[in-house]
Amino acid sequence: GATVTGSLIADSATGTNISLPDDGVATFGTSGDFTIDNDGSRTRLKALIGNLDIRQQTNDGDVTILNDDGTGGVTTYLKADGSEGEVQLYHYGSQKLATKQGGVTVTGSLIADSVDLADDARIKLGDSDDLQIYHDGSHSYISDQGTGNVKVLSSTFQIMNAAENKNGLVARQNAEVELYYNGVERFATTEGGATVTGSLVSDSVTTGPLN
Repeated sequence: GATVTGSLIADSATGTNISLPDDGVATFGTSGDFTIDNDGSRTRLKALIGNLDIRQQTNDGDVTILNDDGTGGVTTYLKADGSEGEVQLYHYGSQKLATKQGGVTVTGSLIADSVDLADDARIKLGDSDDLQIYHDGSHSYISDQGTGNVKVLSSTFQIMNAAENKNGLVARQNAEVELYYNGVERFATTEGGATVTGSLVSDSVTTGPLN
């Protein structure tokens, strides 16, 4: 082998490369703290102590990770955009997520097991945030701040207690609407009017012919 004291300069004009065989290791640091090697099937960068920093100090320069595009070429998977200050994630070269000053922007669908929001944090829907869903620490809200109606579409619409074992209201498609007291049905609409189970208490009753 050889030991070099000082700089080792290879003239790039001659096409000279530094070549290592499979499992050959380029070692950096007094104690070999950083290594680069290839075992014939994969290439590895190893930082054995401290952090591994990748620095791009060119003004407005990017750091880009490219990988196989599924057709034999390569495409962008991740980009740290120096001109925009963003980190961008891609799926086969198509940007899906970008960090922004106020959060992140997602292009496409976002699939999650759950969404956890703090008190007063809101889910806002519509170009003008017309529909908002939130909890203020004491109460939960579904708030329509825009034009039009709030429509709930269901073949069976059911309101239950917190324990989910007693009905409060059930509206059935093309059929009755049922009202309950403590889980017991007390009122139901019918094709000809309504049925009351139990007593009906009213300040006054006005009767007339059925139409």
